[in-house]
Amino acid sequence: MYKNAAGEPIYIGKAKSLRQRVRSYFQPAAQHPPRIVRMVAEVADLELIVVGSEMEALILESNLIKRERPRYNVVLRDDKHFPYLKLSVRDDYPRVSLVRRARLDGNPHFGPFIPASVAHRTLKMIPRFFQVATCTEVFDGKRRPCLYYHLDQCLAPCAGKTTPEEYGRAVETAEELVLRRPEDLAGLRRPPPWPRGRLPSPVLRGASSPARPSPASCAGRRP
Repeated sequence: MYKNAAGEPIYIGKAKSLRQRVRSYFQPAAQHPPRIVRMVAEVADLELIVVGSEMEALILESNLIKRERPRYNVVLRDDKHFPYLKLSVRDDYPRVSLVRRARLDGNPHFGPFIPASVAHRTLKMIPRFFQVATCTEVFDGKRRPCLYYHLDQCLAPCAGKTTPEEYGRAVETAEELVLRRPEDLAGLRRPPPWPRGRLPSPVLRGASSPARPSPASCAGRRP
């Protein structure tokens, strides 16, 4: 983090090799665009933050730029954040939705997903493999089942086609096999349709039953 004489951050970045990155800015023979030349002339101090992985560095850089809004950073300054997947466990029929912020609302949030396309892909796979809803429909049992129900991609709580117990088992399986371990998506294969009222076992989904994963990647659930 480069700071000016007033101690204000003017540029925030990340690097695997700090020496090489800093040297690239201050070499006399370096050919920089005018913006970088002005920035280098203003630098009066350098602050370092050491993290444990590239993923941590990427997330920290994004958060710091959004908070400090340094004048010489031209990307990552908008209000967008890396997405999370939220599981609304407080509902009788929980659903999965994509959100940009993990909030302490009593519901677990999984993520962040980097790149964001992983979150969108995971969201599409959840109904396909586990019949858990990702829509915004009202689950009052009085609706007509949608196309996803007829494609065996939803248990249709909106139409009263399932019970909280049956639906809860589907949610639990999706949470264990995908939400907490999104890398397992690569090994999943769509099983053949199963009879209504019966949930497939994890083996049919092309994945063995894993040990219970650590909730370290889960945010938002109150103790």
